Amino acid sequence: MVFPNRSSNRGGHRRGSAAAELVAVAPLLLFILIVAIDFCRLFFAYTIITNAARNGALYYSDPRYQSLYANFQAAALADANNLNPALTEANVTLSTWTDAQRNNWVSVKVQYQFNMISSYLGFSNVNLWRQVTMRMTP
Repeated sequence: MVFPNRSSNRGGHRRGSAAAELVAVAPLLLFILIVAIDFCRLFFAYTIITNAARNGALYYSDPRYQSLYANFQAAALADANNLNPALTEANVTLSTWTDAQRNNWVSVKVQYQFNMISSYLGFSNVNLWRQVTMRMTP
């Protein structure tokens, strides 16, 4: 039995299948891309507010750093200029206390409202906060 030579028309009946498959998969790929971008932006913002809280607590707990900035809020906001919307002094709060061994402690809390690129799964805004506690130098 002789089979006809189909080499001249190889894949001719599947001419538009690649485009149809791309149209079917493209929304899923776009969704995964947006989720990945939002996660990276969220991690970046959380890293910045963590550093801001650490800088504010370090300023208040160690007198050697108090000559660098006007107050603990300025110290906290010094490295937080890459956020949009920007952190303000209202986002930074301070509390101090003394424990039973007469050690002084300081706690700086930074809060930030993070806006997602798109709202999926019901999330469009995420409240990020970070609190850093340090013992004050005697």
